[in-house]
Amino acid sequence: MISENTFNEFQKAVEEEHGVTLDPKEAKEILQGMVNYFDLLAKLHHRDVLAEKEKESLSGGNAPKPSEHLEDVL
Repeated sequence: MISENTFNEFQKAVEEEHGVTLDPKEAKEILQGMVNYFDLLAKLHHRDVLAEKEKESLSGGNAPKPSEHLEDVL
């Protein structure tokens, strides 16, 4: 749950940074959408970390790290 104070600070920051005045409903919808987005990113990252650990345990710890694959692509 996002506090009312956080919504108000977000609304003020948008107005100061972008010159756009959001009504409280808009501010809440946008901020909640951002929170949901970053929550999803955290869940996906956690899933990837667990999958990587499982790969390592199944391969005896010899699985290449994701950064090693990136070097091959670049």
